[in-house]
Parts: sequence; C-alpha cells; structure tokens
Amino acid sequence: MKFSKFSELVNRILSNNHSHRRDMDVTIVIHSPGSIGSTPSVEVQSIHAGFDWDSGKVLIFPAQPLTTLTPEQITDITDSVRKGQSWHAYQEYKKHKEQLEKLSIELDAAKQRVAELEAKPVSQTYKLTFEQWLEQQHDKIDVDCGCVSTEMFMHWIRVAYEAGNSPVTPDGHVQFSVSLPAAFGGDKYFIDGVFQPLRYERDCERAVVAAGGVVSWVK
Repeated sequence: MKFSKFSELVNRILSNNHSHRRDMDVTIVIHSPGSIGSTPSVEVQSIHAGFDWDSGKVLIFPAQPLTTLTPEQITDITDSVRKGQSWHAYQEYKKHKEQLEKLSIELDAAKQRVAELEAKPVSQTYKLTFEQWLEQQHDKIDVDCGCVSTEMFMHWIRVAYEAGNSPVTPDGHVQFSVSLPAAFGGDKYFIDGVFQPLRYERDCERAVVAAGGVVSWVK
C-alpha cells in the first residue's frame, strides 16, 4: 500500500463519528523478503484510532511476528547479501572456516610436538644384551705396542658396550695400546732377564681369540 493511500485511509477513520466508540481495523499486506510472487506472508492489523493522536502516533500491531530470526542471524544475512551470497551459502562458508581454523590449530600443535621430539637427545645405548652384542662384533682387531690379558680385554669390550658404541675406529679396526711390562706382571715374559717374545705373542693371541677377534700384528 502506498503511503498516500495509507494517509487517505487514516483520515477517513478520523472523520468517522464513531471512531471513538470502537477500534477500526486496517489491513496492510507485507511480503516476506526474498519471496517470489504477490502472495502475502504477513498481515499487519488493528490500527487503533484515537490512541495518542495528539502526538501524531499510530500504533500498528502485527497479527504474527514479522520474523523469528535472532539479531545475530539478521547480521549474518546482511553480511551475506553484501558479499553477494545466499544466507545458506554463507552459513556453509562459516562452517568450513571454523573447520579450517580447527585443523590449523591441530597442525600447529603437531608441528610443535615433532620439534620437541627432534630436540630430545637420542640414546645410543644398544638394546641387545652384552652377549648378543658381542656376537655381532666381527671387526678385525689390531694390537699396537703390546697386548692385554683376557680380563683386561673383556673389560674394555664391556665398557664399549655400556657406552652404547662399538669401539671401532674409522678404518674398521679396534686398536689397544698397552705399556709393558706393568700390564702383564713383568716377570711372566722374562727368563733370566731375557724377554720372551713368543710367549708374549702367544698370550696376546689367546686373549684376542678368546674374545672373538682376529690378531693382526702391526710391525
């Protein structure tokens, strides 16, 4: 209804001598936003004539609520219209945006966890028992400048095992340097003050072979 028609109708109500005795009903057809066609969706009824006319106010009471949308939903609809989207498409967009933000947070947490794990020192200790570890040692053993007793040799091997690294030099050899005669009790390899190299070499070879190694004398 155009405003001129509405004003004409109100003036007609005012000119009615019986307007002070009863309420006059005026129906204004209002179409819902986005509807197609001329089918009315809301009817505004009951304009009460004679109520607060001195201030020039007319009260219009709708027969049913004009909308059940919340203020937040109305804001969303307005934003979606400004962006050229439908309201439903805008809701889907918001849902996907929230999912992406959640995944982004989870990804950042995973990256931080990986960084923490990479920063931790990795233990080099072998998980095998000493006997299992010893069976896997097949490197060639060189003995420089002397030999060791079986007890001393096994002690060094166990120290290497507990340290978590095989006592292997870059060229693949294990080398031991021992000063004589203190390491072997002195008199064991001397007869009448004369050094016995064959006995010395024999005991060295026995100690190394007993530990599973191979003797390679370095001249």
